[in-house]
Amino acid sequence: MSPARVLIYADLRSLAPQPDQRRPARAIELHITGNMERYIGSFDGKKYSEAKTPIAFRYGERPRLVLVNDTMMEHPFHLHGMWMELENGGDALQPRKHSVSVKPAERLTWRSPPTQPADGRCTSTSFCTWSWDVQGRGGIARPGGAS
Repeated sequence: MSPARVLIYADLRSLAPQPDQRRPARAIELHITGNMERYIGSFDGKKYSEAKTPIAFRYGERPRLVLVNDTMMEHPFHLHGMWMELENGGDALQPRKHSVSVKPAERLTWRSPPTQPADGRCTSTSFCTWSWDVQGRGGIARPGGAS
């Protein structure tokens, strides 16, 4: 019996190639920031309440999302309506994740095609919110209004 070991994201591979092998059309980089003593999370230095507009995604688009954790705290991340194909060196076998955890000072990237139809609900995990509007466009709350 081999000794047990803790797996890291670089160890994960999908059992079968991911069906969507398109290159991402664009990259969106978000820096996780905030005051960890007061548990105030933010993206790019702005609280959720300061976000002017969400980042717009089109159904079927394949963006690359980049999270850079500028804090000294680990942050879970989940997007409703999207799977995350973690870019960990697995190429066609990169793992599909439902949630990820971004460690302090870590940079994590994934490809995320919005694959679920719009349902109009707004839900939240950590300090990231994903929702669909009535036209079927999705968005993630992002300070500064840039997309």
